[in-house]
Amino acid sequence: MIKLTVGVALLGLIIGFTRTEWMRRTLNSRWGIKVSEPLLFSGCVLVVFILFTTLGLTGSSLNAGLRLTPFVDTDMTQIMGHEQPIRSDEWLVLTPLAIAQHNHVPDYPVVNTAIGLDGHNMLIAGMTGLPVAHLSALGKPATWGFFVLDLKRALAWYWWFAPFGCLLAVAHLLNVLAPGRWRQSFLFALLFTCAPYVVAWSFWPAYAVFFPCVALLCLLKILQPRTTWHVLPLGVFAGMAIAGFVLVLYPPWQVTVGCVFVALLVGVGIRDRLYRNVTLAPALAILLALLVAAALLGNWWLSAQEAIHAMMHTVYPGQRNIEVGGNLSWHALFKGYTNLMALRYVEGVPVNQSEIASFHYYFLPLFALFFIRARQRDLTAVDMALAVMIIVILIYMLAGFGRTLSIYSLWSYVTAKRADLALGLASLMLTHSLIRPGKIAVKSERRTLVAWIVALVWAAWVYSGLQSFDGPTLSGFTPAITFGLIVATVASGYFLLTCRPRAFLVVNLGMTLAATLSFHPLSVAPTQIRMSNIPPTDPVLTLGSQIPAMMLAATGQTVVNGVFYYPQTTLWRQLDPEGVHTRQYNRYQHLIFISQTALDHVRIEVPQPDVVKVFVNPQRQDFNTTSARWLVAPAGESLLLKQNSTLSLERSEKGWSWFKVNAAP
Repeated sequence: MIKLTVGVALLGLIIGFTRTEWMRRTLNSRWGIKVSEPLLFSGCVLVVFILFTTLGLTGSSLNAGLRLTPFVDTDMTQIMGHEQPIRSDEWLVLTPLAIAQHNHVPDYPVVNTAIGLDGHNMLIAGMTGLPVAHLSALGKPATWGFFVLDLKRALAWYWWFAPFGCLLAVAHLLNVLAPGRWRQSFLFALLFTCAPYVVAWSFWPAYAVFFPCVALLCLLKILQPRTTWHVLPLGVFAGMAIAGFVLVLYPPWQVTVGCVFVALLVGVGIRDRLYRNVTLAPALAILLALLVAAALLGNWWLSAQEAIHAMMHTVYPGQRNIEVGGNLSWHALFKGYTNLMALRYVEGVPVNQSEIASFHYYFLPLFALFFIRARQRDLTAVDMALAVMIIVILIYMLAGFGRTLSIYSLWSYVTAKRADLALGLASLMLTHSLIRPGKIAVKSERRTLVAWIVALVWAAWVYSGLQSFDGPTLSGFTPAITFGLIVATVASGYFLLTCRPRAFLVVNLGMTLAATLSFHPLSVAPTQIRMSNIPPTDPVLTLGSQIPAMMLAATGQTVVNGVFYYPQTTLWRQLDPEGVHTRQYNRYQHLIFISQTALDHVRIEVPQPDVVKVFVNPQRQDFNTTSARWLVAPAGESLLLKQNSTLSLERSEKGWSWFKVNAAP
């Protein structure tokens, strides 16, 4: 029934998209309700969002962790697809921590006392953030559902807010930038929201783009002739959006996407002469927006500054090297064309689906069309601003800025590959703007020839770029699939240059959805997550993996290890009293305890920047040094652990053994 309901809802959305004019006339004639077509269709989108939330649907891969933790009970139900292990930042970190906030007593604290021995400040999690009963929650709309809904529907809201919010925000912004083409605006917004890069990163890129879209929309509305009482609410919403963008707390996206929107603002300001509309009422609304943002962010800073300082002084990510760009090879720009097969999870194939995910770029056809429009004097300031940003981003990715420019422009926080989001967004916006009705791009007798030549050259370039990827990335590409991909690329380039938006969108939405629909799991979120037996009230240490620790944390149980944004000083003071290994564990960390015989003392290793492994002797380690009162280990290790005088076996269940840590005499 759920699959049928989802199918009917999506079919209804498609019908609503095509019959919006009929619905508008009906509302006007029967009830006297006057509403624009884009606003009416936005209402249809919101209805589907509410339906998905009511059903408790989620795309979370949380089941990937729950299956590895059989002593935690849940009623999460998988509907279709399969979990994506690569989305570990979602299913292993943010989602369990959000549920831990719900299960904490009292709920939604600033410091969750169950996360580590010292507790953990929950205001410092970026992306969609975590539900915290704090003023700054006004800038984290993805978490609002936790405060008014049950857990099942709160998790659904938590998942779907980013894609639905981004779809509506980008669509309305595109419609404002290029009015009169609202259907095209919605389809380009859908193309962005469903892009492999956005989907593979758990829709967090969509969330990052949502806020500047809302802020810019509010600003443009403020600068239209209105009364003071009409613009002041817009100032409040703009301030909340500014604060929300800052609280994403991921500079590589914030800096690059922020620059794109600054360029947009400059372009629209010049095109529409917005500076003429800056009177008292708009000035007051803008001032109010800044005050609201300052209030939310200032309140957040007062409660989070200690944890922020701890993060800033970590080896990773606090003391990362200054980035200058220029370390991306040219063929990496074509990795989006591998996504049709590369996003499919195949066990044993070493492909990072999130890192390989990208957009389908058409730089040569796009700039050929830009050049033609320029010759015909059919460009706007918005077009030029977007084109400049695309060139700037490409220069940074392929050549670099240099140390001084990178530092003063803040791009020193941006790794070259993370500029992909801003590049994809700017490219789609420019494509939407240029593929508009207007003057014929080239003379009719040469139009087809020029379009075919440019499209074929670009397709050949794409094919050459694909050959530069390693074997695992292209595994699954048969000659037929490769041929079809190149044909689609040629067709897209041709449709772009001949200004046929419908055909261009059909081809590109087809390629995009073919890559991402099979990647996306769908489940019914759990109504509760709890331990199989009555949970111990004292701290639990899990041996062998951090995954069970995070699932236990989700139940509200206090855990010693897991995932921490900054190190737990009490634990490390006990394991490393002299601070000899500080540089190893002073980082954002997936903390894993592993048993290893023939050890005389604790050994600490850092196999990758965000993983800390602590090796202990299962027979001789005094687990009192971890302050744990319970130890959970795979049943296969219980034989050695039984020989440890500080442990007493309490029970074994479902392949795991629970040991009580005997208090030191």
